[in-house]
Amino acid sequence: MCVYKYILVVCEGGSEERYIKVLKKFFREYTDKQIVTIMSSNLCGGITVSNYISRIKDALKSVKGDFDELCIWLDVDLFKRKYNNLSLEEIKEMCQQEINRALVNLPRGLRVANLPVKLCFNYMNGEDFLSMCHGGDVVMLWQDFCEQNNHFINPMVAAFYKGEADRIIPCKTGDECWLDFQNIENIKNLISCNENLDIKFSSDFVDFISKLVDETI
Repeated sequence: MCVYKYILVVCEGGSEERYIKVLKKFFREYTDKQIVTIMSSNLCGGITVSNYISRIKDALKSVKGDFDELCIWLDVDLFKRKYNNLSLEEIKEMCQQEINRALVNLPRGLRVANLPVKLCFNYMNGEDFLSMCHGGDVVMLWQDFCEQNNHFINPMVAAFYKGEADRIIPCKTGDECWLDFQNIENIKNLISCNENLDIKFSSDFVDFISKLVDETI
Protein backbone atom coordinates (compact mmCIF):
# COMPACT_ATOMS: atom_id res chain seq x y z
CA MET A 1 0.00 0.00 0.00
CA CYS A 2 1.31 3.45 -0.96
CA VAL A 3 2.03 5.95 1.78
CA TYR A 4 1.54 9.68 1.35
CA LYS A 5 4.82 11.56 0.97
CA TYR A 6 5.57 15.24 1.44
CA ILE A 7 8.92 16.07 -0.18
CA LEU A 8 11.05 19.22 -0.15
CA VAL A 9 13.50 19.76 -3.01
CA VAL A 10 16.15 22.48 -2.81
CA CYS A 11 17.13 23.16 -6.41
CA GLU A 12 19.74 25.26 -8.14
CA GLY A 13 17.69 27.69 -10.22
CA GLY A 14 14.44 28.77 -11.81
CA SER A 15 14.42 26.15 -14.56
CA GLU A 16 14.68 23.32 -12.05
CA GLU A 17 11.94 24.89 -9.94
CA ARG A 18 9.67 25.04 -12.98
CA TYR A 19 10.32 21.37 -13.63
CA ILE A 20 9.40 20.54 -10.04
CA LYS A 21 6.07 22.30 -10.63
CA VAL A 22 5.58 20.00 -13.62
CA LEU A 23 6.29 16.99 -11.41
CA LYS A 24 3.80 18.23 -8.86
CA LYS A 25 1.18 18.51 -11.63
CA PHE A 26 2.11 15.04 -12.88
CA PHE A 27 1.64 13.38 -9.50
CA ARG A 28 -1.64 15.23 -9.02
CA GLU A 29 -3.12 14.31 -12.41
CA TYR A 30 -1.54 11.00 -13.46
CA THR A 31 -1.49 8.95 -10.29
CA ASP A 32 -4.45 7.18 -8.76
CA LYS A 33 -4.16 9.25 -5.61
CA GLN A 34 -2.36 12.47 -4.85
CA ILE A 35 0.11 10.80 -2.53
CA VAL A 36 3.17 12.90 -3.44
CA THR A 37 3.42 16.61 -2.81
CA ILE A 38 6.67 18.25 -3.89
CA MET A 39 7.65 21.67 -2.58
CA SER A 40 10.69 23.53 -3.89
CA SER A 41 13.10 26.12 -2.57
CA ASN A 42 15.26 27.85 -5.19
CA LEU A 43 18.94 28.75 -4.71
CA CYS A 44 18.54 31.35 -7.51
CA GLY A 45 21.58 30.08 -9.43
CA GLY A 46 25.12 31.37 -9.25
CA ILE A 47 26.30 28.91 -6.63
CA THR A 48 29.98 28.12 -6.27
CA VAL A 49 31.95 25.30 -4.70
CA SER A 50 32.80 27.60 -1.80
CA ASN A 51 29.29 28.90 -1.11
CA TYR A 52 26.86 26.09 -1.95
CA ILE A 53 26.50 24.96 1.66
CA SER A 54 25.68 28.44 2.94
CA ARG A 55 23.26 28.97 0.04
CA ILE A 56 21.44 25.73 0.90
CA LYS A 57 21.20 26.72 4.55
CA ASP A 58 19.89 30.18 3.60
CA ALA A 59 17.27 28.65 1.28
CA LEU A 60 16.03 26.40 4.08
CA LYS A 61 15.57 29.27 6.52
CA SER A 62 12.43 30.39 4.70
CA VAL A 63 10.84 26.92 4.73
CA LYS A 64 8.63 25.66 7.53
CA GLY A 65 6.71 22.44 7.92
CA ASP A 66 7.00 18.69 8.26
CA PHE A 67 8.52 16.72 5.37
CA ASP A 68 9.20 13.06 4.76
CA GLU A 69 12.28 13.71 2.66
CA LEU A 70 14.64 16.54 1.80
CA CYS A 71 16.46 16.41 -1.53
CA ILE A 72 19.23 18.76 -2.69
CA TRP A 73 19.28 18.87 -6.53
CA LEU A 74 22.46 20.36 -8.04
CA ASP A 75 24.57 20.24 -11.20
CA VAL A 76 27.88 18.44 -10.75
CA ASP A 77 29.75 20.40 -13.43
CA LEU A 78 31.17 23.16 -11.23
CA PHE A 79 32.38 20.58 -8.70
CA LYS A 80 33.97 18.50 -11.47
CA ARG A 81 35.82 21.52 -12.85
CA LYS A 82 37.13 22.26 -9.35
CA TYR A 83 38.01 18.66 -8.45
CA ASN A 84 38.95 17.27 -11.84
CA ASN A 85 41.29 14.73 -10.22
CA LEU A 86 38.36 13.07 -8.42
CA SER A 87 35.81 10.67 -9.85
CA LEU A 88 32.15 11.64 -9.90
CA GLU A 89 31.51 9.11 -7.14
CA GLU A 90 34.22 10.66 -4.96
CA ILE A 91 32.85 14.15 -5.58
CA LYS A 92 29.34 13.09 -4.61
CA GLU A 93 30.54 11.35 -1.44
CA MET A 94 32.53 14.44 -0.44
CA CYS A 95 29.59 16.80 -1.05
CA GLN A 96 27.11 14.48 0.64
CA GLN A 97 29.28 14.39 3.76
CA GLU A 98 29.56 18.18 3.79
CA ILE A 99 25.79 18.56 3.45
CA ASN A 100 25.17 16.02 6.21
CA ARG A 101 27.49 17.87 8.57
CA ALA A 102 25.97 21.25 7.70
CA LEU A 103 22.37 20.13 8.14
CA VAL A 104 22.66 18.15 11.36
CA ASN A 105 20.52 20.91 12.86
CA LEU A 106 17.79 22.09 10.50
CA PRO A 107 16.38 25.61 10.73
CA ARG A 108 13.70 26.17 13.33
CA GLY A 109 10.25 25.23 12.08
CA LEU A 110 11.55 22.75 9.50
CA ARG A 111 11.33 19.05 10.28
CA VAL A 112 12.38 16.14 8.05
CA ALA A 113 11.56 12.58 9.06
CA ASN A 114 14.10 10.73 6.93
CA LEU A 115 17.64 12.02 7.40
CA PRO A 116 20.33 12.24 6.09
CA VAL A 117 19.45 14.59 3.29
CA LYS A 118 19.53 13.06 -0.19
CA LEU A 119 21.95 14.74 -2.63
CA CYS A 120 20.98 14.42 -6.29
CA PHE A 121 23.43 15.51 -8.99
CA ASN A 122 22.81 16.13 -12.67
CA TYR A 123 25.73 14.69 -14.64
CA MET A 124 26.84 17.19 -15.82
CA ASN A 125 24.30 20.06 -15.89
CA GLY A 126 20.73 21.24 -16.45
CA GLU A 127 21.02 21.28 -20.23
CA ASP A 128 22.06 17.63 -20.15
CA PHE A 129 19.02 16.86 -18.00
CA LEU A 130 16.73 18.76 -20.36
CA SER A 131 18.11 16.91 -23.39
CA MET A 132 17.09 13.65 -21.70
CA CYS A 133 13.59 15.04 -21.21
CA HIS A 134 13.36 15.40 -25.01
CA GLY A 135 15.10 12.09 -25.72
CA GLY A 136 15.40 10.78 -29.29
CA ASP A 137 17.48 12.80 -31.75
CA VAL A 138 17.81 15.72 -29.33
CA VAL A 139 19.70 13.83 -26.66
CA MET A 140 21.99 12.14 -29.20
CA LEU A 141 22.78 15.41 -31.04
CA TRP A 142 23.54 17.10 -27.74
CA GLN A 143 25.70 14.18 -26.65
CA ASP A 144 27.69 14.34 -29.91
CA PHE A 145 28.38 18.04 -29.34
CA CYS A 146 29.40 17.37 -25.73
CA GLU A 147 31.74 14.55 -26.69
CA GLN A 148 33.41 16.69 -29.34
CA ASN A 149 34.14 19.29 -26.66
CA ASN A 150 35.37 16.92 -23.92
CA HIS A 151 32.36 17.78 -21.73
CA PHE A 152 32.47 14.52 -19.77
CA ILE A 153 36.09 15.09 -18.71
CA ASN A 154 36.12 18.88 -18.32
CA PRO A 155 32.51 20.16 -18.33
CA MET A 156 31.80 23.08 -20.64
CA VAL A 157 30.76 26.45 -19.23
CA ALA A 158 27.50 28.11 -20.28
CA ALA A 159 29.19 30.91 -22.20
CA PHE A 160 30.77 28.30 -24.50
CA TYR A 161 27.78 26.03 -25.14
CA LYS A 162 24.80 28.41 -25.00
CA GLY A 163 24.49 28.99 -28.74
CA GLU A 164 24.64 25.29 -29.54
CA ALA A 165 22.26 24.42 -26.71
CA ASP A 166 19.71 26.90 -28.06
CA ARG A 167 20.02 25.31 -31.49
CA ILE A 168 19.78 21.65 -30.43
CA ILE A 169 17.51 21.68 -27.38
CA PRO A 170 14.04 23.12 -28.10
CA CYS A 171 12.58 25.70 -25.70
CA LYS A 172 15.57 25.73 -23.37
CA THR A 173 14.43 28.64 -21.19
CA GLY A 174 11.24 29.96 -19.64
CA ASP A 175 8.09 28.35 -18.28
CA GLU A 176 7.04 26.97 -21.66
CA CYS A 177 10.06 24.67 -21.97
CA TRP A 178 8.58 22.25 -19.45
CA LEU A 179 5.01 22.07 -20.75
CA ASP A 180 5.67 18.95 -22.85
CA PHE A 181 6.86 16.95 -19.84
CA GLN A 182 3.66 16.75 -17.81
CA ASN A 183 2.50 13.26 -18.77
CA ILE A 184 3.44 9.69 -18.02
CA GLU A 185 4.93 9.06 -21.48
CA ASN A 186 7.52 11.78 -21.07
CA ILE A 187 8.29 10.84 -17.49
CA LYS A 188 8.94 7.30 -18.71
CA ASN A 189 11.08 8.70 -21.55
CA LEU A 190 13.27 10.57 -19.06
CA ILE A 191 13.66 7.46 -16.94
CA SER A 192 14.47 5.38 -20.03
CA CYS A 193 17.21 7.80 -21.12
CA ASN A 194 18.68 7.74 -17.63
CA GLU A 195 18.91 3.94 -17.74
CA ASN A 196 20.27 3.76 -21.31
CA LEU A 197 24.00 2.98 -21.17
CA ASP A 198 24.47 4.49 -24.66
CA ILE A 199 23.49 7.88 -23.24
CA LYS A 200 26.32 9.39 -21.23
CA PHE A 201 24.12 11.90 -19.38
CA SER A 202 22.44 10.87 -16.18
CA SER A 203 20.82 12.35 -13.11
CA ASP A 204 20.38 11.10 -9.56
CA PHE A 205 17.18 13.12 -9.53
CA VAL A 206 15.73 10.88 -12.24
CA ASP A 207 16.40 7.89 -9.96
CA PHE A 208 14.56 9.82 -7.25
CA ILE A 209 11.61 10.44 -9.61
CA SER A 210 11.62 6.84 -10.78
CA LYS A 211 11.32 5.54 -7.22
CA LEU A 212 8.34 7.83 -6.59
CA VAL A 213 6.69 6.73 -9.84
CA ASP A 214 7.13 3.06 -8.89
CA GLU A 215 5.46 3.78 -5.58
CA THR A 216 2.51 5.70 -7.03
CA ILE A 217 1.58 4.24 -10.45
